[in-house]
Amino acid sequence: MNRGKFTKQGLAAGVAASGTLRFEGDSGGPTTGNGRGVTLWAKPGPLTLKLPKTVVMVVDTQNDFGSKGGMFDRAGLDTSIIQRAVPPTAKVLEPARNAHIKIIYLKMGFRPDLTDMGAPDSPNWIAHHAIGVSTAVRAPNGAESRTLVRDMWSTEIVEQFRSQSSDVVLYKHRYSGFFQTDLDGRLRRLGTRSIIFTGCTANVCVDHAVRRHVPGLLPIIGLRSCRKVHKLPPVFPWSSDEFFTMDS
Repeated sequence: MNRGKFTKQGLAAGVAASGTLRFEGDSGGPTTGNGRGVTLWAKPGPLTLKLPKTVVMVVDTQNDFGSKGGMFDRAGLDTSIIQRAVPPTAKVLEPARNAHIKIIYLKMGFRPDLTDMGAPDSPNWIAHHAIGVSTAVRAPNGAESRTLVRDMWSTEIVEQFRSQSSDVVLYKHRYSGFFQTDLDGRLRRLGTRSIIFTGCTANVCVDHAVRRHVPGLLPIIGLRSCRKVHKLPPVFPWSSDEFFTMDS
């Protein structure tokens, strides 16, 4: 099967799923996740998942993209678009943890010296400098921060989400969380067979993570109300507004 055909079939299976996960066990009763198969009521039809082999991926739900005073907000982009994805995503995370599904947060953040950004003539360097990477800002609590720099307020997960000790939190320095990170290795060590994607923005970072891992041939489920498409400035390359609109 070629890449394009697999992408369409894999995403079509789950892209129209509702924002709240509804699980039903093999026997129709409640589930505890102890290796049992469960049914995710998606479109065009239900998907059977093994809970311990399923991961919920939360992409770039961080202050620079979704909070007042963050990078998107300072650039004049409407962060309410991303904020609208927060409540349905929160409804996903709690039942997922209760069902023993691993939560993985991906965060966009560069080293303080920006040595992981690439060469000055690279698309990654150009796009992020155009929108103010490493700009000194003041966080709402008065602390100093820098745009898209690791371990600062700008790259913290939005306050509506709080990662738990059982969650995995990984930094990335490209749109895809699979580029030069340990994400693929972690998924393999977890024995992952299905990935449920949420986060922002659907037409850039979520899109790239899905596309990059398509060759891994894992079932992909996109929760429609838990990720948002954002109209970004033209400096951002490889943006796809149509990727998550397939229903069949």
